Amino acid sequence: MGRIEIHPRTFSQRFGETPSAQRTFVETPDVATFEALPGIGSEHPEYAALKAVSVNKTTGYNGDPDQIQYVIAYAPAPTCEQEPNPLDRCDRWTVGTSGSQVPATTWLDNGVEKPLINSAGDPIGGYNKRRLEMRLTVSGNRASSQIATAKAVVNATNSSGWGGGAARSWLCSGATARERTELVGTLVVNFWEVSFDFLYNEELWSLSVPDVGLNYLSGGVKKRAQVEDSDGNFVPSPKPVALNADGSLRSGDPLILQRPVYREVDFSTYFGNPPT
Repeated sequence: MGRIEIHPRTFSQRFGETPSAQRTFVETPDVATFEALPGIGSEHPEYAALKAVSVNKTTGYNGDPDQIQYVIAYAPAPTCEQEPNPLDRCDRWTVGTSGSQVPATTWLDNGVEKPLINSAGDPIGGYNKRRLEMRLTVSGNRASSQIATAKAVVNATNSSGWGGGAARSWLCSGATARERTELVGTLVVNFWEVSFDFLYNEELWSLSVPDVGLNYLSGGVKKRAQVEDSDGNFVPSPKPVALNADGSLRSGDPLILQRPVYREVDFSTYFGNPPT
């Protein structure tokens, strides 16, 4: 029993239509040559932009029970996420945006963030503001479990610029993974289908708090902040006072402290860089 390709090969391309091609092979006891069938995903010998996408087998070809026909159909090379082997498929990113209401504790004075207080220095509460909320998801296939990766990145922020945002502007909010199996030709491929989600915070994923306190430092010594009462006596301040970076008393608006509260990770080592 041998197998040979039957010519002519066919090729079709029309304006506005997807090009296609076809090759036919026949197994028959009449020949000694045995030509291998093209595998799914292999290039056409004459048109490299076309790849084998299907094989149609017919037994009893031409009324002869000893003959088998194989028709190989070719189409343009699939995009990377359509590769036959799931582990060869590329990652894909999706983006979604919305707005959310958050408490307003600061305001912008010519681009400088300041605490939202009144003229007497008391906080102004009860107000909300809109904040951009962007969601970024990367999905792909991996050869092994992603438990270690999930432990490393979930609830962590980016340690440096990533996804068009500054350090600590992206938080990995969660991950999902499930085991999958696909048949590639005659090969069984086991893999993990995974996705990781990220949330963007234009004000950074850190605490923005005013640098205030009931105590201050003077010459390295901690002292209680005091105010003058109506009788001209100095008494402990009933409310926090503004501090300088060295802990001394500050006049004017308090400074805003940025305090990171999440681990920082280089996301690019795990996921590359998303398109921006």
